[in-house]
Order: sequence, then C-alpha cells, then structure tokens
Amino acid sequence: MWVSKLVLDSRLREVRWAIANPYALHQALSWAVRDGLERKEERLLWRLEPTRSMDRPVVLLQTWSRPDWNEVLARWPHFAEIHGPKPFNPVLSPGQRLRFRLRANPAKRDAAIRKRVALKTPVEKVRWLEDRLRAGGSGYPSETGNGRCVSYKTFSSEPSSRDTRFGCRPCCSRA
Repeated sequence: MWVSKLVLDSRLREVRWAIANPYALHQALSWAVRDGLERKEERLLWRLEPTRSMDRPVVLLQTWSRPDWNEVLARWPHFAEIHGPKPFNPVLSPGQRLRFRLRANPAKRDAAIRKRVALKTPVEKVRWLEDRLRAGGSGYPSETGNGRCVSYKTFSSEPSSRDTRFGCRPCCSRA
C-alpha cells in the first residue's frame, strides 16, 4: 500500500469547491490511480483532515498502487503540495485495538428498484459499520465484551446528501 499527504491550496476556487463537495474531491483524487480504478484493481481511501481555520486543508490518501500525481497536477497545476507517496505496510496483530475516524455514506442496494438507498436510522448505520468491519477481518468493540464504542454524527452538506461520520471514542484506545 501507499500513503500520500496533500496540503491543498485553498486560495484556488477549484480547491475550495472540491473541499465543499466530497464527490468532487474524490473524483479529483481518483485521477492519481485512474488506470487501477478502471481495471477494478484499486481502492481509494482518503480523508480530509480536520484543521484549524487558518491552516491549509490536508488530505491523507491510501492506495494499493503507487499514485501518479502528475495526472492530477496536469489538470490542476497548483492543486496541492504533495508529500509522498510513501510505502505503507502496517504489521497488525490479532486482538490489537485501533482508533479510527470514518466519514461514510452508508447505503444498501434495493433489489426492487435496482438502486442504492441511504440507511436512515442509527441502528442501520451502526450495523452497516459492523458488517464492513467483519468483512475486513476486524472485530467490533461490542463483540469483545467492552460494549458499544462507536460515536456517529449524521450531517448534511447539501439538502440531497446525508453523510455519517463514525469515530471511535477514547475508551477504545485503552488496552
């Protein structure tokens, strides 16, 4: 895996628009691994880091293949100051506890209408997260006897869009 850090130039109108629109930011970042995405051999995981109001926005990006930032910079020459990519090969142990932040749009495919539909209730959203963690070979705090340990907040950046932020409370970081 590879990890890159992008310090965005928020003076640019295109960058401000991308920051305000997660789909647009995802599309812009996707150009760095476009070939792998087209072949369905790539997964793009990114996060816009929380920063103080005067700091430049930072994006952390993780990919399976080495990203080619020339593709992005050819389209938007001053999009970001790019650090990396650097190889990232974490060594994880069974039972190891990890803290994380995740912003997601939990959804399921509705077979009747053949479309993805957003999950609405907190129970559905937490179940969605539990399923994804299990599918990835991870456990969930409630399965280890420590009780539920997920905080979430539903917010809307646009009237038609509902995202959910998941986070692990500090109690998960204690061994």
